[in-house]
Amino acid sequence: MKKPRLFRTLYSRLALTFACAIFLFLGIQFFVLHYLWLRAEHERSQRVNWGVASVIARHLTPLVQRGADEAAVSAEILRLSELNPIIEAYILDENGRPVLPRILFKTKHVPPALLEQVLALQPNRTFPIYGPTPRRGDGYSTVFSVSRFVWRNKPAYVYVILDSSRNRYTSQVLLQTYLLFGGMFSSAIIAFFAIGLGCTLFFFITKRFRSVTAAVREIAQGNLNARAIVQGDDEIAELGTKVNQMADTITASIDTINAKDRLRREMVASISHDLRGPVASLKAYLESLLSRFRSTPEDEKERKLQVMAKNTQMLSALLDELFELSKLDANEAKLEPEAFSILDMVSEELLLRCNILADELGVKLNAELPEALPRVYADFRMIYRVLSNLVENALRYSGAGSSVCVCVKRDGEMAKVTVRDNGAGIAPEDLPRIFDPFFTRNNARTKGSTGTGLGLAIVKKILELHGRQIEVSSAPGRGTSFSFLLPLHDS
Repeated sequence: MKKPRLFRTLYSRLALTFACAIFLFLGIQFFVLHYLWLRAEHERSQRVNWGVASVIARHLTPLVQRGADEAAVSAEILRLSELNPIIEAYILDENGRPVLPRILFKTKHVPPALLEQVLALQPNRTFPIYGPTPRRGDGYSTVFSVSRFVWRNKPAYVYVILDSSRNRYTSQVLLQTYLLFGGMFSSAIIAFFAIGLGCTLFFFITKRFRSVTAAVREIAQGNLNARAIVQGDDEIAELGTKVNQMADTITASIDTINAKDRLRREMVASISHDLRGPVASLKAYLESLLSRFRSTPEDEKERKLQVMAKNTQMLSALLDELFELSKLDANEAKLEPEAFSILDMVSEELLLRCNILADELGVKLNAELPEALPRVYADFRMIYRVLSNLVENALRYSGAGSSVCVCVKRDGEMAKVTVRDNGAGIAPEDLPRIFDPFFTRNNARTKGSTGTGLGLAIVKKILELHGRQIEVSSAPGRGTSFSFLLPLHDS
């Protein structure tokens, strides 16, 4: 069953709950006050009338001594009760059974132990002590007064109820008039002001919730610029802050997705472009050779085959690097760290391999290495790939007559590796994107370059896999420097 619209909002639910709680607490308070009022009235009556039974016992003693019969004693007891309508007086035998006045006693027995307990107390130490009412058999108990007495030469008690039937009726009438109606009236006034104050307070509290709800609703409808108004530093303010942070995260995620989508389109275009050239060249040379294979001179055949081999090498390198980059992006590449000498890697492997490319491009390649350095701890194959990519990238972009240097030095507990060149440098607007796959700088590659445009992207991914970052500094006309740190091995 659908809830009425009135109770769908948080404000209406809080207000209704608060109103019910107010009435419940006022009802509990009323019953507690009623109980305490009755108890206080009983204690007052018992304190004030503590000696009433003794007075009645002294008044009845001469009648008994003169030999008055039961009827005369009963009549006197009833007369005393008429004189003071609050009380009901009885004579009990030594076992607590009612004797006089001669009426129908529904309570057959008043425990003598209870009577003796009251007789042993002092008036200033009383608290409401309740005993049965002889005229009632429903277990009703009320306050009483008691005194020892002698009846027919036997021990007895004068037992005085301090809350007669007429007194109870009058008390109930007064209670209804003053306490009930007065209490209800005062409770209604208190409830009115309390509910009004509570509803006003809830309105301002839920107003801030409504602000957060409105912001969430707008965000859900596609307005990602909507933000909740945050006031104060309580839980509601924290909720508004989290909603705003969520909106910022969603916006940033969408921006990232859009950037990745743009990068994907650029990558597809770049891959298509890089593949189209070698494939077109291979196709042209193959068609030329096939159509005039017998008539083509041997030296021209060799030249065309060399060009085809070079294009095949470019395609193979592009596909290898695409495969490697995809593994790094998918977190499928696994590190196999080990301790090795970075100095040996640079001097014995890297320089020997890259010197061939440096000679072809007319670039001077050298290294600045310390005499000794502890081994580093990393994945040998991946770090070698990082250095190869950085050096080859520097060689291709430096230009003939320039120089490239590989520098290694100790930096605290780290080994700092730097590859720097004195080439054309990188424009400031290009620096943030140089690690994007297939990004092309404003200055074209040098003639004869066979780079794929994925080298720096692979470098960044490998170092991130090692938990390291690469730093780059460059200025147009003054060259570029790439640096990264590797941890030194303890042993």
